[in-house]
Amino acid sequence: MDTIISNTHKAASIHKQIRKELDDFIKPDMELINICKFIENKIRTLSEPNQINNGIAFPTGVSLNNIAAHWTPIKQTDKTMVTTDDVLKIDFGVHHDGCIVDSAYTWTNTPKYDPLLNASKEAVDTIIKNIGVGTTISEIGEMSEEIISSYEIELDGKTIPIKPIDNLCGHSIKPWHIHAGKFIYPVKNLETTKVEEDDILAIEIFTTTGSGTTVLDNKSSHFMLTEHYQHHINHLQYQKSKKLLSIIENKFKTLPFTQRFLDFHQSDFKHYGTFLNDLFNNQIITSYPALIDPEPNCFTAQFEHTIYVSETKKINFSEIC
Repeated sequence: MDTIISNTHKAASIHKQIRKELDDFIKPDMELINICKFIENKIRTLSEPNQINNGIAFPTGVSLNNIAAHWTPIKQTDKTMVTTDDVLKIDFGVHHDGCIVDSAYTWTNTPKYDPLLNASKEAVDTIIKNIGVGTTISEIGEMSEEIISSYEIELDGKTIPIKPIDNLCGHSIKPWHIHAGKFIYPVKNLETTKVEEDDILAIEIFTTTGSGTTVLDNKSSHFMLTEHYQHHINHLQYQKSKKLLSIIENKFKTLPFTQRFLDFHQSDFKHYGTFLNDLFNNQIITSYPALIDPEPNCFTAQFEHTIYVSETKKINFSEIC
């Protein structure tokens, strides 16, 4: 466990350095691709040589307004912008030898959204303060929902209750596995699973002015190898699908990737969409579409930290001092 903690600290030092620089970098009317480039190029520069995907643990999430999570530009030419009245979730990850720091925060250019942000941040901070070995998922959910339901926000002359998003969860993390089996719900639930000794957990809470749940978008920009993908390789329709699989194995291993990562690592492999679909259709990769609150004019917020829990200590790897 000492090696995992040491490697996670190395990843965390890079994450925190970038996080400290982001607020000065982001400006209204900036293209989201430029935020992704800033973060991912910094990770590549600061990570040690020979790290898988240059130390990038997963595609940078830059999700606007009612898009809660898993939105990232697919192409470098994407022109989507953040404006002065948007709520932007920035979710990025750094790894060192597969040990991942997954942390997120919400950026806005106006204080009117503060209650929405504060509800998420207070819930995350309170959970981290109170969590320990033996804490149940149900206790965490109850704590989160109680805090968030005490918040409301005034927008356009209306008072709106703030809700937790019930189907977006925190999760356990293990080396090379961003989702390692435990899911931490932000609402009251009957889950009796407990936090255990040496757990590394992503504590994340999403809040919304909308419906309180999310639905899947019809496009995917996040992909990852499935657990038993080797069993399906012989079913592939195209030889070039096997070439693409080899690139994914070598460049990303079991970490999530996006289409523009393929462009970065294999610029001479053009028009790979058919082969990406072949991998997906044969259960070699899985996809993670953007998650959207179905109320189109609502706003969502997110805060997240990666922590370590044992009987004798608790570490918040991504906390900014």
